[in-house]
Amino acid sequence: MLSLRANVYALPENVRKGPEGSLRGLSLPTLGGESGGPPAFLATLPVTFEAMQAALLELPRTDSEPDGYFLVTGHEEGVFWRLNGHMHEYEGAMHRVELSGECPAAALDAVLRTMGWPAAELVFELVQEGVTLREKHFREWAAAKNEALSERESRVVPTAAISRATAAVGDDAAHAYTPWHITFGTYGTRLHGDSRPTVDRDHNQFGEPFLNRDEKRYQFEETSLRGDPVCLSLAQREFIERSLPEICVRG
Repeated sequence: MLSLRANVYALPENVRKGPEGSLRGLSLPTLGGESGGPPAFLATLPVTFEAMQAALLELPRTDSEPDGYFLVTGHEEGVFWRLNGHMHEYEGAMHRVELSGECPAAALDAVLRTMGWPAAELVFELVQEGVTLREKHFREWAAAKNEALSERESRVVPTAAISRATAAVGDDAAHAYTPWHITFGTYGTRLHGDSRPTVDRDHNQFGEPFLNRDEKRYQFEETSLRGDPVCLSLAQREFIERSLPEICVRG
């Protein structure tokens, strides 16, 4: 299982070998720029925002939002894992992708392929450590055990632990030990028939396929809107982000 928090970029031009760094108990070579500081991340990834998002949605157990946030989840050897990401574009081209969480190497490979890897060489800027690594050394770092990881970054939910907890409290409380990813949209921004996955009242059971693309249904729902689609401003999104944790604690 890989534990990571990094920005993923295309390999910059004129990158230089940097100093050796002690990272999670490993001595790894870092990358630097021409002037001796960090690399200048000016190169862009060989995919568009839309192409990468479409490729992500082909992956199993993946959700991607219009603002570029995405989530990939799964189970590996009795462990629930999740990989969070955020896509950033600049002037119509993909500039970088933020990745954080824990996942198997195969899941990381699948996400990197949506960025144009392995044809495109990637580099990885470690967010907290402030250094940049080539892919080989990044994978060594991500696979290394790190006792200093915060609880939020390192937390996983073993299936065996869920089973023990369920047995202790009874089957009726089993849902209390199931991890959930809850997301929501605003009015008119994700209509049935859209190319993005949706559910409706007749297709909403666990494991049931999402609704398929349906242009006629999409157009019907679009013309049935009673007002303009609601897109939240930055201030509104930040307010929701501040408010939801307190609501979750109360609940």
